[in-house]
Amino acid sequence: MVRLKPDASRSSEAFPWRACLVVFLVAAAVRALFMTLLPESALRPDTDWELDSIAHSLVLEGLYGNPYVVPTGPTAHLPPLPPFMLAALYQLIGITTLAATLAWALRLLFQAVVLGLLPWIGQRVGLGWQAGLIGGLAGALWPQYAAHGESEAALLLGLLVLAIAGRWSGLFRGAGGGPDLPRPAASLALGAGFGLAFHAQPAFRTVFLGYVAFELWKRPDRARWRSAGLVLL
Repeated sequence: MVRLKPDASRSSEAFPWRACLVVFLVAAAVRALFMTLLPESALRPDTDWELDSIAHSLVLEGLYGNPYVVPTGPTAHLPPLPPFMLAALYQLIGITTLAATLAWALRLLFQAVVLGLLPWIGQRVGLGWQAGLIGGLAGALWPQYAAHGESEAALLLGLLVLAIAGRWSGLFRGAGGGPDLPRPAASLALGAGFGLAFHAQPAFRTVFLGYVAFELWKRPDRARWRSAGLVLL
């Protein structure tokens, strides 16, 4: 259960950089080995996959579309952030095996980074960095096939969880400390972060609405409506 009123000792814990580094290095090493085991065909540009096909269409035709082997025109089949990231790589390097391999490596690096964040997330939400270490190592030993932008979405969600945990640790202080009300710029930045995340995974909108509803329900101060409005904006 998330602790909304962390005790002083927990809130003063230092960043668990050793645990985060161990998880990140294990995850990165396992994924580097995983890439050496992939067939060469998996590391080449291939329009058989929707993500790659849309990226090809963006570079070659300037059209966000054609996710299938047969051209179908404009599409809303995938959220735009992952295809645009791949298209940018193709635009810089060319639609080559090198660019596709770098895209694979980048997605696997995102996986390693978000797993490396788990000890910190565990600490910030009151579970302890040890829980994050166990969960991070479990995930680190199981590489996931980089497909349609799940790695980018996971990284954005991990960063948003950290931002929310930091926000709540200030709003819901223990006895003897008043709430640390978020500044307008911080509320706008959090909303912008969620807005960016929607373009990697639209399902995060339910997470966002749940977060806003929970903060409005739990915050005791009158400024919560203004703060929530800035996040929504």
